[in-house]
Amino acid sequence: MARNRPRIQPRIHEWLMAKVNALRGLQSQSQEELGALLPSILDKAFKGEL
Repeated sequence: MARNRPRIQPRIHEWLMAKVNALRGLQSQSQEELGALLPSILDKAFKGEL
């Protein structure tokens, strides 16, 4: 079992890094979308429309 470890770890690391990078992309996209909505939400809030 210990012999497989060096070959498995890099694959697991690559898989995890791909997942992390995908999540970072989604987080960035969500942040941009929320940033675009914030002025509209604040405008409605100050007008008492919420």
